Amino acid sequence: MRVTFFLPWSSRDAKRVPQFPVLVQEIARQASAAISGDYGIQVHVNGAGGAAIASVLRRRVPVGLPVTISVGKVADKIAAVALGAELAKDERADVLVVVDNDVYLAEGAIEMLLQAYRRSEVQAAAATKAPLITRDSTEFQRLYSYAVQESFRSGIFPKRPTGSLYAIHPAIVPTVLPLGHAESDRLAAIGAARSRALVQSPYAEDYESEVERRVRHWLHAERHGYSRLHSTPDFAKGALSVPLPSSVDRRRFQASMNLWRAIHSTAAVIATKAQDHGNGINEGG
Repeated sequence: MRVTFFLPWSSRDAKRVPQFPVLVQEIARQASAAISGDYGIQVHVNGAGGAAIASVLRRRVPVGLPVTISVGKVADKIAAVALGAELAKDERADVLVVVDNDVYLAEGAIEMLLQAYRRSEVQAAAATKAPLITRDSTEFQRLYSYAVQESFRSGIFPKRPTGSLYAIHPAIVPTVLPLGHAESDRLAAIGAARSRALVQSPYAEDYESEVERRVRHWLHAERHGYSRLHSTPDFAKGALSVPLPSSVDRRRFQASMNLWRAIHSTAAVIATKAQDHGNGINEGG
């Protein structure tokens, strides 16, 4: 099995450059243990200013790793993944593994993802994602993440596939992931196999940035008729009444869900107004 790992990199992600060597080294380490055949790592920087970031990334590629870096002008992740699929086909890769540049890969994540892919009936598999909290996390991130973190520990809410780490056959990318769609929505809709692998990445640093992100997700779902269980104010309202394990701080859990509800309610209002007025909000990312 030959695998192409594809890392879409927005020109807006300059602050993540310092973590780049660590991420590609971890991908290479896990790939070497999980894959009997060849693999390659393709990084694609898209958007205005991408050439400058690509130049910096090239200087930071760890010696000896099979990393190739390309540049594009279109700031759209799905368009970048479509390019990754074409590059994977050119390399005669059997699998395209998409990895977001802000994720922390748990031990064995790549191996578990590929195991799920091999048993998939739709030639696609995805990991699940939990929020990442570090010593540098903001108070907003800590509170907003709390309910989801406790859900992962205790199984309070159902899990869904993530677009931050998934495997797919390169040939089906154009039909499974058409432009304008959200990866996680489409992976769920086709019944992608769910890997036991868990990845983590941080939520937005503040309320306004998270609302903006949720507006894009809301528009994706509305445009393509896909309902996101976790992304409605009603879900957050209902979650306040679920039985909680004794290990969960009930007051903090409720505060976290109230914040979740406020963000999704605000995002729904903004997105609805944008639809009504034909506002061209960029749904990429």
